[in-house]
Amino acid sequence: MKFCYASALGDCAGVITGEHYISRGVLDLISYNDSNPGIAVLNGPRWQNKAIAIDSLVANILCEHHNGLLSPLDSTAKQMFEAVQHVRSRAVSGLHIAISKDGHYFERWLLKMLCGVMASGNSFRDDRRLTKQPPSITFLRVLFGMEPFSDGCGFYFTSNSILGPVPAGQDFGFAPLSRNGEHIGFVMSMTNLGFYLAMRSQDTSCEGLLKGAVYRPSFLQFTNASTNNQAKITLLWDQHRAESGVTINFIPIPDVVPNVVVRLE
Repeated sequence: MKFCYASALGDCAGVITGEHYISRGVLDLISYNDSNPGIAVLNGPRWQNKAIAIDSLVANILCEHHNGLLSPLDSTAKQMFEAVQHVRSRAVSGLHIAISKDGHYFERWLLKMLCGVMASGNSFRDDRRLTKQPPSITFLRVLFGMEPFSDGCGFYFTSNSILGPVPAGQDFGFAPLSRNGEHIGFVMSMTNLGFYLAMRSQDTSCEGLLKGAVYRPSFLQFTNASTNNQAKITLLWDQHRAESGVTINFIPIPDVVPNVVVRLE
């Protein structure tokens, strides 16, 4: 049965569309574009480092109207991860990239990923797949920018990913976070860096998952000494942000995900 998971907002319009519950633009970035175009290797409780056809990661979960409203969030995430991929590339360009993005768009994009896996039935708890469930009205109002995140909720950055280290080329993963049957957050990892979303302020410790994490960093700066590639992503926040940013130095090691050194600035 096709349904729009944002129907509780009461303003659905257009047909139900096939939506990549993980943004297509991000999947294209981490796919094997040369040898296996259209194939991505995903880590997390749903796939466990499994090669998946990108076109299969689609579900009929949004109407045209709501899908279109969320497109700017997808664009923000894609541009941010394009910058990260530039620095991780082994191509020596010496190119320095500097972009500014709306930090609230990025944390709403993380929430979009959580809502997508919930509505498509790809959420897990204790290695058990959960049935499809629509996001709460609270999640929806925050996702569509009708309400702000509660204090202490939103995006946290950390150099530690709960999904664990993985071989090179298989370094993208995601997982919803739940407690007692309630979704309380989401984690996405790239190059073993953790991009966390906290949806309950009383759970921002996430049982230690967010220890040492930076809440709403003012910037993320990526460097690669071996290629001299650099990228700085300035994150713009209206309120409740860190005064410091984070610098990530990639140290390439053959056949494994590049080691990273992280420091606050």
